[in-house]
Amino acid sequence: MAVSREGVSAAYLYGLTGEGRFAEASKDHYLTPGDGGYYGVSDCEMEPMLRSLAQVYDSGAFSLVQRQSLHQALLNTLIRNENEYWRAQDGNSIGGRHQTMGTSAFLSVTRFLLRRGNPNPEAQALLEKWQGECDAYFRNAATVFHDDLEGILSYHDVQPVLDYALERGKTGYFGRSGGFSLLDLAILRAYVSVDNLGYYCGTGPYEEARPGPVKAGILLGYLLAVRAAIQGDSEAAWLLRRFRGTQVGT
Repeated sequence: MAVSREGVSAAYLYGLTGEGRFAEASKDHYLTPGDGGYYGVSDCEMEPMLRSLAQVYDSGAFSLVQRQSLHQALLNTLIRNENEYWRAQDGNSIGGRHQTMGTSAFLSVTRFLLRRGNPNPEAQALLEKWQGECDAYFRNAATVFHDDLEGILSYHDVQPVLDYALERGKTGYFGRSGGFSLLDLAILRAYVSVDNLGYYCGTGPYEEARPGPVKAGILLGYLLAVRAAIQGDSEAAWLLRRFRGTQVGT
């Protein structure tokens, strides 16, 4: 089963306040993954679960034995999900939102266990294999400015790819060599897909299957903020401050 909302909330309350009672309140929620010994999380839930755990992992609430139980539950969760459709295993294609988000989540847990989990040689080899597969996926995804699909979710795919480029120092994603960078093209593509209030007005299965949603946003503000910070772009900074669309869905 997934970690309950109560456990996640208590973990973030500890992160905000530093009060040990919140870490203690969250502890049992992470130590009871389910009958199969893994967390029942989807591609949407895996990374948020890890983020919340990170709030209390070093709080002192977990004993060494309990940490080992956490590591085993996380490893079991990866084993359970390694062949899911949303976990890319190579760089042959990008796919869509499920693949970018799911592979990002899978890679986050893999890195955490390599960094903090003290894996035995067998687990180490498995984790390194998964990390290599996920890295191959994102190396490919960071060579273009959009995924393989079309629709509103396609515009959110830039975030995990951009995060990867930032974390791994993939300067080619931001660099300009006599023209536009990939980040520039991602921003321009997003900008022409929203109206003057910042709401998405492009095509895609979500919009065509659900007539009526006219106030859906995309992560335009995040892209502009990165461009303004990394490239010192005053135009991106101006839009970030003044265009309402940067506040929608960001």
